[in-house]
Amino acid sequence: MALLLSPATFWFQILHPHNGFNKEILYLATLSVFAVLLSKFQISGIMASLYMSIAVVLVVLSHEGMVFYAPYFFALLVISGKTVRQAAIECSVPALLGLAVAYLCSQHSGNVEAASQICSSLGYKLDLEGNSQICAGGAIAYFTRSMAYARANTLDSMRKYHFLVVFPIFAAIAILPAVAESARMLRSRMKREVAVLWTTVVISFLGTVILFVYAYDWNRWIYIHIASITVLLLFMDGKIQRKSGDETPPNRQMTVKRQAAWAVIYVLYAILCFTPNAIQAASLGFLNRLTHSQHAMPPAAS
Repeated sequence: MALLLSPATFWFQILHPHNGFNKEILYLATLSVFAVLLSKFQISGIMASLYMSIAVVLVVLSHEGMVFYAPYFFALLVISGKTVRQAAIECSVPALLGLAVAYLCSQHSGNVEAASQICSSLGYKLDLEGNSQICAGGAIAYFTRSMAYARANTLDSMRKYHFLVVFPIFAAIAILPAVAESARMLRSRMKREVAVLWTTVVISFLGTVILFVYAYDWNRWIYIHIASITVLLLFMDGKIQRKSGDETPPNRQMTVKRQAAWAVIYVLYAILCFTPNAIQAASLGFLNRLTHSQHAMPPAAS
């Protein structure tokens, strides 16, 4: 429940409309659909490889940085019951395609002409100076920038907004429910699955370090990891539910008082969990979004 309520997972899109609803939605959607397919159907290795190949190519074409989150597909296969060797074979073609597409994207980073054409197709004019329209920021504007500029801009934001202090605290709070759920999985005899999950997290995080170096959207990179972990944990929970009662220890019934206490904890976590927003001050999850919405509402007509 804490994972579902966390401002660092699925609610991130609502709480951060300027940082949410970005290209990573395609990655999270394909990962979630793959989890549902693996839980509901017996999918052959060829079909799994075909699905992942299409998904990875589309996801990387939308944002080449998403290639570093692809290991979560591998983890899903292993957690579903495949051996590491079987999963590696099925993921080999998707991995090669993903790396090839990411390399091609890196060789065509864009220029002013490309940015201008994109802006024109959207009905805007590329005018970076003093322009508050869609073409003034984000990926379109970065077509006109160099990697050195992106690195310098990120470093400046890190120093100015104390990234190395704020974001580790945010990440620790955000990942706490996942750690607690993993502990429950261990008690449910899911040691192998938990080991696969957190090994994948480490490998994927090491790959995404480059995103933290060249883009100041640190909250996005962290939330994608947390959301991916949540998808895998939900998949593991479904796997437990499908097991017979003899294979899993019975759940202890909580008293009404204990249930009420946990409900209060969940609500407080959702309301008070602070969520840093790239180059803006940290805010308090749902509470901040409610306050922001009230201030953003137009005054009533007299």
